[in-house]
Amino acid sequence: MRTTEGSSTAELARAAARDAVAWVMAQPPDRFAIDAQCLVVESGLAPEPPWLRPTKLELVHGARLPEGGYESKYGGGEPSVLWTADAARRLHLDGDAQWLAPALRWLEQRQLRDGSWVESDRVPWGRSWYRAPRAHVWITAAVAQSLYDVQEAAALTARAMTFLERAAGRYGSLAEGPNPELSLRFAGFDLFSTAVVVDLYRLVRRPFPAVTTAAEHLLARQEPDGSWEQAADPTQAVLGALIQLGHARRPEAAAAVRALTRWRNEDGSFTHHPGDPGDWTLTAYTARTLHRYAAAVGDAPATTDGTRRIG
Repeated sequence: MRTTEGSSTAELARAAARDAVAWVMAQPPDRFAIDAQCLVVESGLAPEPPWLRPTKLELVHGARLPEGGYESKYGGGEPSVLWTADAARRLHLDGDAQWLAPALRWLEQRQLRDGSWVESDRVPWGRSWYRAPRAHVWITAAVAQSLYDVQEAAALTARAMTFLERAAGRYGSLAEGPNPELSLRFAGFDLFSTAVVVDLYRLVRRPFPAVTTAAEHLLARQEPDGSWEQAADPTQAVLGALIQLGHARRPEAAAAVRALTRWRNEDGSFTHHPGDPGDWTLTAYTARTLHRYAAAVGDAPATTDGTRRIG
């Protein structure tokens, strides 16, 4: 995206989203790219190519482990809660009851008594946030997104939502307390986790508790350059949360859009570190966020968005 002086922020967002989608869909559909490609298609940002669904299902079946769980894209031979939940959703959509049942049984065995899930430290995670303290909040929200409309998983989802509603119900009091950032982080609501939970509430069409307090807390932690934590993924995630919370037209949102261009490569992809090759997942989620921004401020058509957090 080549920006010109006088371009509106919505125009920048729309162009960057378009270029990012084109980059994602041009990648070979391996175990890393396929989830990003599913995301942009399910966001309504690209038509579904005929190879996408069968390729995704082939990769799902290839990741199945004997105990019923599914290996993540990072490998290691260990089952992943997040990728098993995504596999369950894909099997449900394909009508594959034979393999759906053992996946759900494995998830039931891994669900904690309070309704949450955590990931195993034995998985060779490529990113630190899978192991972050109190990561069970965003992981549980992501699993609930995957299982939300899988009828056979209704009991698992209900327990997860009970856990999340209890956790989110404390958000307002924690954010208004004497040390809100530390309190929220300890409760599992760092910036990234808050964004994932807010997106779940969008999917299930429920109002996020303490909307005003949440937005104020997120805005107060924006850096002077428009980013959050001076990193691409928190920036696109928090921007997405602010859009869902009804704050797309604030100048802070426009500043975040412009800040994201720092992590944009010439080929349209986005990267965690300027100069590195594009990251499939980051590029897909950033494209979705930028498109949502442009749509929210009236400069892009609304699309049918049934996307779920995968990993």
